[in-house]
Amino acid sequence: MLGKGTMKQKAARPDWFVLLITGFVTIIVGILIYDGPWTGALILIGVWLYCYIYAPRSYEMRGDFLIVNFRIGSKRFGPIVSCQTTKSRVIVGLRVFGNGGLFGYTGWYWNLRDGLHRSYATHRKKLILLETEAGRKILTSPVDPEGFVDGVNDTPGTRSEPPDSEIADSNAVNYDVIDRLAE
Repeated sequence: MLGKGTMKQKAARPDWFVLLITGFVTIIVGILIYDGPWTGALILIGVWLYCYIYAPRSYEMRGDFLIVNFRIGSKRFGPIVSCQTTKSRVIVGLRVFGNGGLFGYTGWYWNLRDGLHRSYATHRKKLILLETEAGRKILTSPVDPEGFVDGVNDTPGTRSEPPDSEIADSNAVNYDVIDRLAE
């Protein structure tokens, strides 16, 4: 923790698929610059630079808000109401509008399990699914997913989805709501 209600973690190192795609596209860019049509080279260089600049570098929680930091700029989501690791998930489904491996997995994706969601991930096995109050879902991949989830869930105002075995019956007192109202 950096301070009360604030936490920051770097993005996970890219997995082998991201390294493969990035290396392949970089070689193609080099070939087009050296001997290819300049129009194609300029378009591909533009795409390469955009993906490089907007690949996630780190993730921050400031109170109830998630901030995804890029090489230039950042994007803010929130308030976050749910945060959980997604060990059994992989980025599979339809890429609605996004990048599937050049410096990361970024953009809009859709699958049956999560529906439409944003992805700001660099590694397919270190995923965290966060959900905002408005119902938006965001996939991220910090270096230490379990530590990030624990830190987020310790932050006042956020909560994780309880395991099926621990779901309380409808007569139970919801202390999270009482604590929020008391603040």
